[in-house]
This record gives sequence, structure tokens and C-alpha cells, in this order.
Amino acid sequence: MAKVSFFGGSAANLINTTALANAGYNTFGVFDSSEESNRYIAGANGIAAVINTPNVTSTGTDNLVPINNAKAGSGIATALDGDSGGGLSTTMAASFMGGVNNGNSFEGGGKRYYFIGCINYNNYNLSTTAAANKIDGNNVDGMYSVDDGVAQYTTAGDVGGSGTDYTVCLLSNNKNGMPTATRQGTRITFRFANGNLGSGLAALDYYATTNANWGLQITALMTDENAAGRWLALGYGLLKGAQPAFWDGDN
Repeated sequence: MAKVSFFGGSAANLINTTALANAGYNTFGVFDSSEESNRYIAGANGIAAVINTPNVTSTGTDNLVPINNAKAGSGIATALDGDSGGGLSTTMAASFMGGVNNGNSFEGGGKRYYFIGCINYNNYNLSTTAAANKIDGNNVDGMYSVDDGVAQYTTAGDVGGSGTDYTVCLLSNNKNGMPTATRQGTRITFRFANGNLGSGLAALDYYATTNANWGLQITALMTDENAAGRWLALGYGLLKGAQPAFWDGDN
């Protein structure tokens, strides 16, 4: 089976091309930090991970938010209030960007797009995969923190983990070990035992909407599948060992 590992941070360009899909990229969450947009957006078709939770088809009031077979990150990306065209998708604190830059607006800091995603090494390391389509190439432009002066890393990292442990990915912030605002917004991972995903994520779930209409809050007593569906809908990363967990991707 293919080995998969996380990446996270900001980049100048969207990860949305066939070439990047063929290079092994999948995205969980995407945020557009431009002043005109400043919102969570859905990943591109063929690149966004697709949630696979057959027993968790939807959540929220009147089953408002689709989970199973929906794109990862789409639960928060489509969370509009219907009145002003804004709502949760334009509220940084509603999901994984909530603590980045200590929760303050970016005002031009960092690259435009912030990602949580992963790479399938079988594809990423193929001799036919062009260097321009890798993290240190021209298209993805490295992964940066809020301070875009220096790329934080230019190759994908191995987060490891046993085949029975869950590994989850967030963006670093002042609540999970990075107090310096300009160094926040890069990959940080935590690990939980099988059967304890709900309790682990409930403790980690610093930034997620508690609005019952959307039903994306994670509680300690949830099954792994229930917790995973909501975690992925919010745009956070999830693997089991080094394999996809509760999501599918062709890349």
C-alpha cells in the first residue's frame, strides 16, 4: 500500500491541477486569506479528499451538512448563513485557521492560500513526476508560515505512526505549542489510539463551530467514524498509520 504523509502551511497558488493530482496531492482544508475573499473554500475536484463514513451521512439541523461522499473541508467551506452571504465560512475561528496568527487578521502576511493536505509518496517520488509539481517546485511554491520570508520546508515529511494509531494534522498556533505568531500556520500532528479518536479530537478541537445548525462539534463519546466525519468536514487532516482513514483519494 502507498505511504501517505501530511503537509500544511501557506502557498502562493492553489493546488488544483491535474499535474498536481498526478503528483500525489490530496487536500483536506483550504483557506483563501486574500482581503477580498478571506474564507474557507472547497478543494478542487480530483484533489480534495472525499469523506468515506457510510454510517455518518450528514449532520446538523435538518441534516444540513453532507458528510459521507462529500469533499473534506466542504462542511465549513459551504457554511453560509444565507442572509448576508457570509457566515461560518468567512469566520476564521470556525475551523482550522482560528488560532493561526493568534487569531488576528493576516493583513498581507504569508502566502495567499493555507492548506492542510497529504501526499501519496508512490506518486510523489515517481521518476515521471516533474520537480515543478512537487512542494519545492514552481506550482506549489513551498509551504510557508504566516511569515512568508522563508519556506518552512520544501519536501514532504514522514509523520510515522503504527498501523493502528490515528495521526491528525492541524496548523500550528498559540494553543498547540507555537506562541510566535509569525511562525504559526505550519503542519503540526498529534496521535491517538484506535477507538479513542473522539476523546482525543474533543480535547484538540480548539477551533470548530459549535453552531448546532452545522453539527460539526466533536464530543468525547463519539465513535471513531462520527468524530472522523466531522473532523474531515472541518478541513483537518486524518491518517491511520500512514494510510487514509475514513476518506478516499485517487492520488
